Amino acid sequence: MSSDDKPLREFAVDLLPNGMFGNAKVLLFSDRLVVDYGVSKATYLLRDLRDVKLVEGFGINWIMVKYGGVDTTIVSFTNRYKEDMSVLVGILASLTEGQVSGALTNGASNGNHDKGSRSRVIMWLLDIIRPYRFRIAVGAALTLALTGLALVPPYLLKILINNVLLIKGSRDLGLFQVIIMALASAYASSVILSIGQNYLLNYLGQRLSNEIRINIYGFIFRQSLRFMDRYQSGRILSRITNDVGNTQWFLIWGIPTVIANAAMLVGAALLMFSMDPRLGFYALLPIPVIIIGTLVYRRRSKYIYHRAWRRSADVVSLLTDTIPAWEVVKAYANDDYEESRLKNLMGEYFNAQMGIVKMNLSWFPVLGFVISITTLIIWYVGGYQVMNNVMPLGTLVAFISYAGMFYQPVQNLMNIIPFMQQSFTSAERILELINNEPDIVQREDAVKHVIKGEVRFDNVTFGYDPLNPVVRNIDFTIKPGEVVAIVGRSGSGKSTLVKLLLRLYDPDKGRILIDGIDLRDLDLDFYRSQIGYVAADPVMFYGSVADNIRYGKLNARLEEIIAAAIASGAHEFVMRLPLAYDTHIGERGSRVSTGQRQLIALARALIREPRLLILDEATSSIDSISEAHVWDSIRTVARGVTTIIITHRLTSLQWVDRIIVLERGRIVEVGSHEELMRRRDRYYEMYMNQIRMGVEQVIADANA
Repeated sequence: MSSDDKPLREFAVDLLPNGMFGNAKVLLFSDRLVVDYGVSKATYLLRDLRDVKLVEGFGINWIMVKYGGVDTTIVSFTNRYKEDMSVLVGILASLTEGQVSGALTNGASNGNHDKGSRSRVIMWLLDIIRPYRFRIAVGAALTLALTGLALVPPYLLKILINNVLLIKGSRDLGLFQVIIMALASAYASSVILSIGQNYLLNYLGQRLSNEIRINIYGFIFRQSLRFMDRYQSGRILSRITNDVGNTQWFLIWGIPTVIANAAMLVGAALLMFSMDPRLGFYALLPIPVIIIGTLVYRRRSKYIYHRAWRRSADVVSLLTDTIPAWEVVKAYANDDYEESRLKNLMGEYFNAQMGIVKMNLSWFPVLGFVISITTLIIWYVGGYQVMNNVMPLGTLVAFISYAGMFYQPVQNLMNIIPFMQQSFTSAERILELINNEPDIVQREDAVKHVIKGEVRFDNVTFGYDPLNPVVRNIDFTIKPGEVVAIVGRSGSGKSTLVKLLLRLYDPDKGRILIDGIDLRDLDLDFYRSQIGYVAADPVMFYGSVADNIRYGKLNARLEEIIAAAIASGAHEFVMRLPLAYDTHIGERGSRVSTGQRQLIALARALIREPRLLILDEATSSIDSISEAHVWDSIRTVARGVTTIIITHRLTSLQWVDRIIVLERGRIVEVGSHEELMRRRDRYYEMYMNQIRMGVEQVIADANA
């Protein structure tokens, strides 16, 4: 199948053309839209589509278009699929307007989701251990030495029984004492080497796991927001914790265990065949069963372990979502709902784990039984040889000991296979994560430019889904030192422009210029270090008030922290806290109000003395009296600093130089407050609505 035959998007709907319930697929290709009802298909060429709209009914909805100039119903569906179909309508509207032609060549793929072949995983693991190859070689040598020492006692016991204990008449006491001393030396050497091996392997394990976790952590922060859109935080945490632990076990303990058992297997086999080739043949009887069973087990276990990992990651994702949102869960009395969700996920995880248990029980008991029967055969045949004086008793005892050493590694290798498979699966999951190519790539010759303040959006179009732009043909210039507000209804694309300006995403079309330099040519860290940014939902880190303000300037002195807090309006409430600036504000700032968090975040932005200040709903949760003080402070701080303000509170924007009005991702008005009010258009309408709502609220409060 060619790439042209692969749909760019696939949607499901639940109504047939006759209005009856049924399953259908809506397939979007680069040049056509196909509605597949199973028994029939309807195809619509994109070039003939016009006026795409979603018509909402009472429980049933339609996508209507003009197709070839004729009003046509493309597909109908219930409210269950309305959200997905809204996305499709946005995509079709963009395609018919020619907004996303570039996206059609690359589909909607962002990043590289190459999970890697088995050989790629092995090569990656080899790269990880390369810096530690000498220590690993020492660990392998110690492992082999321990294996060799373990093979010594049975051979010495053979000599002891045959040449000392079973000798009639005068026994060789000197040989007896030598054998005892040799056994004591072998056991003591094993203890010493085992201590060294355990210390070395534990040291390597901790170093490797720390290094992998640090590398993954750094990798995550080199990605764009598209990466975070694709992966739940719980799944990322699962990779950093569980998967790294499993991979570390595979490299540090799994491989040495395999080496030790393989060496024991070979050594025991050679010694058995040197003692009695016939009994050695009997000892090999289970090998075909072991090989065939292992191959079948590995083929089945790979998919079962992957399924169990996904269920485990789902549980972690739910916990990371709901525990930090404890207040919301309690406020909506959704304790039972969240508990039922966890029970369902734990049920799925339980079933996945039981699938592993059932798979193991279908193989390992059979293996143990086969080995036990083989050992019984050796006792039977060897016993007859001893009774007929064909084989000395000491040789049979040593042979049985080596047979145990032969089968024990076989069982160990079989038992370790599930853990090896689980660990290898974890390595695949890590490699899948870090194989994502960053969407935001800094050029090698990136410029460390000191911002003067000019910002230009040059015909910028962008969508979180490239086929469905959120902002279209955005074109404006902000002069150095100018204060510009961007306003519009929710979903109009205001915050998206901020994310583009921070280069958390790159535009799908157009470019952003800073002082005439393409943003993609700038050194990102140096550029962002000159920006003060306050998000609509400010993030607080675990620590004190001072720690959170200092995050904007890590080497800030206490005087600078206090000055920034005074400028933001936070100082007054901070001084009322039990320990003032040393007060711990809890996880995510849970011990202070949302408005207070915004003031701390504003102080964090101001302490940087930014050359570009971006305020995204920075005062949305602050009371009106405090807000007036904050805006007074911002006016002072913003003097000479290019400032971009995003807000819904239009009544506080009379002082800004210009206001840009967005609607459905497009600029519909630009001007000062006075100019826009005189036009009596979109801005005037929104402003008067807010005034009206404010008056109604005052009247309601007075009558309360």
